[in-house]
Amino acid sequence: MNIAIIASSDAPITAQSSGLKEQYIYTLAEGLYAAGNQITIFAVAGSQLSCRLITFNFDSLDWRFENTKAESESTRAFAERQHAYFEAHKIISQESFDLVHDLSGHHVPVFTAGFLSVPTLTTLYTLPYALLQSSVKLYQGTKNYFVAISHQLQQHWAPYSKINEIVPYAIDPNAWAYSENALQKQAIWKGELVRENQLELVIQACQEQDFKLWIVGPKSNQPFFDYVVEPLLGTQIEYLGDLELEAYQTYLKQASVSIVTRCETDYFASCVIHALAAGTPVAALQDEHIQEFLTDKTGAFAEPDNQKSLEQALVEASNKDRKCCREVAVEYYSKERMITQYSELYRKILNKKPVQSN
Repeated sequence: MNIAIIASSDAPITAQSSGLKEQYIYTLAEGLYAAGNQITIFAVAGSQLSCRLITFNFDSLDWRFENTKAESESTRAFAERQHAYFEAHKIISQESFDLVHDLSGHHVPVFTAGFLSVPTLTTLYTLPYALLQSSVKLYQGTKNYFVAISHQLQQHWAPYSKINEIVPYAIDPNAWAYSENALQKQAIWKGELVRENQLELVIQACQEQDFKLWIVGPKSNQPFFDYVVEPLLGTQIEYLGDLELEAYQTYLKQASVSIVTRCETDYFASCVIHALAAGTPVAALQDEHIQEFLTDKTGAFAEPDNQKSLEQALVEASNKDRKCCREVAVEYYSKERMITQYSELYRKILNKKPVQSN
C-alpha cells in the first residue's frame, strides 16, 4: 500500500520522542514501513524515520502587511500551521496515494479530506474540541473513516462522528525492561509536581502503610515543591527528578506498585500501560479515561480524594501477579497488535468492504 501519513505539527517524530502522540506516530510509521508499505510522512523538521519524509513549512507566509505589533506569536503560529497543512493537502492531491492516514489531531486535514479522491482515516486523540469537532461533523462522507484511542473517547465523539475502530496506544515490549521481582513495599509515582495531581495524598498514604516512595517528574509548581513536598522528603520519600525514559524504566521495574493520580486526561493510558509492561501493578484514583485499561488482575482503583481508599488500593495492587501484568501489556498493547489492526482496517477500506462503526 502507498500511504500518506499526516503527523502532528507539535514536535519532531523520532525514536526518542517524549510526546505520546509522537511516540504513537513513530511506532506506527516505522512498523508499516517495515511491513513493506510505501510510506510518506508529513512531519516537523528534525523528524527521523526510515520512510520518505516531507517536512512542514512554518515560515511561508508574508507578514509585512499585518499589524505586527498587534499580531501575537500564537496567532502567527496558528496561521502558519494551518497553511502547512493546506500545503500537505496540495502535495497529497498531486500524487498517487492509496490512502491517507491523518494522525495530526488538527482540524485542517479533516476538512481537506473531503476534497481528496482517496479515502482518509483519521485518528482521534482528544475530546471533541470546537475546531476539530466542526471539521469532523461536516465531513462524515463515505470516504472518511475515524479511529478513537479508547472506548471512553469513542463515547465522547459518538454524538458527532461514526467511529470505525478503537486502536489504543501501543508500546514495544522489547523496549520496556521487565522484572518478575520487585523491592518490597516500594511505590513509584510519576507526574507533574503540582497540587492538582494529589501528590500530598500519595505521600500520606505511603507513610501510613509504611511504603517507600519514589517521586518522578518536573517541578511545575516550585512553591508547591518547596513548601509542601520538600519538607516531607527523606529516607522513605525520595524525589528522583524529572528522569529520562530509560532511567525511569530502571526504577519502574523495581517498584512493587505504581501510583497513578494524574489530573490531566490521559487518553493513551500510557501511565498504566508503561507500568504493566515493566511488570508493575497499578494503584490508581478512579478515572473514566483509564478504567478500561486497568483490571482487578493488574491493579486496583481508589476513590478520589480518599486517603484510606488509596491506602487500600496501594496494598491490594502491590500483591498482584507481575507476570500477569506483563502478559496483558504484551497481548493487548504491543506495537504488533496496533500495526495489525491498522493494516486490516486499511485493507477493508481499500477493498470497499463494510467497516463496522462502533
